[in-house]
Amino acid sequence: MSLKVAQRYAFPEKDPQRFYEIYLKDMGTVELAFHNPKVFLKINHKRVCRQILDAGHTEVAVIHLPSFRLDDYGLSLKIFKKAFEMAFTLGCSLMVVHPSRSPMQRVEKFLKREVASMARFHGVKLCWETFLGEKRFLVGADEIARFVRTTPEVYAMCYDTAHMKSHTEVLEEIGRYMPLISVLHVSNHSEGHRQLHIPMFHPKGVLDFSEILHVLRKKRFEGWIVLEYLPEYQKTQHVDYSILKRL
Repeated sequence: MSLKVAQRYAFPEKDPQRFYEIYLKDMGTVELAFHNPKVFLKINHKRVCRQILDAGHTEVAVIHLPSFRLDDYGLSLKIFKKAFEMAFTLGCSLMVVHPSRSPMQRVEKFLKREVASMARFHGVKLCWETFLGEKRFLVGADEIARFVRTTPEVYAMCYDTAHMKSHTEVLEEIGRYMPLISVLHVSNHSEGHRQLHIPMFHPKGVLDFSEILHVLRKKRFEGWIVLEYLPEYQKTQHVDYSILKRL
């Protein structure tokens, strides 16, 4: 069974005009990522979608939303509405969302009444990304899994290997939650997380991706593998993407 593979492409927010490179580079299948919510809301998203569709050789499998506080309801609605419109235009059914640093009691009703209904209407799954730490309203894979199971038709998990701990823990959690994982952010991290989002086979990486990839193929992982390397490793990311596409 072939794995579904994409690579991260971060929209050039500091120089949006540079997005013309979409015509010049054969990026294949991508996760289109945004970081700054204010810049995202200023972007001419219709033009961006048209450029992607006109380029012809790039497919957007996942849209990665910028980080924002979900308890800022006005801002959140604007971002979600724009993102859902982009997803519909691009034929994209997955969005990655960061659990914000907001108490669950302040976002639970908003997610259920507003966001989940919009996702259901557009046929899009919201994939909650895993992080370590205790400040987010969903912490770690266990809490995200419990939350996703409450509304599995519109929620899924985005498991980020660089954000997690040891190789043993990552391998165990991927195996345990594989049916819930629609997006798997793939990159390595160094000991103590001093370096994040380094290439899979970086000499300082603590995760054994030979074993992880073997497990994903053996258990027939059906989600998207998205390579997410730091900007200085973009050439390596593209090479690794090309190799994984042939597996």
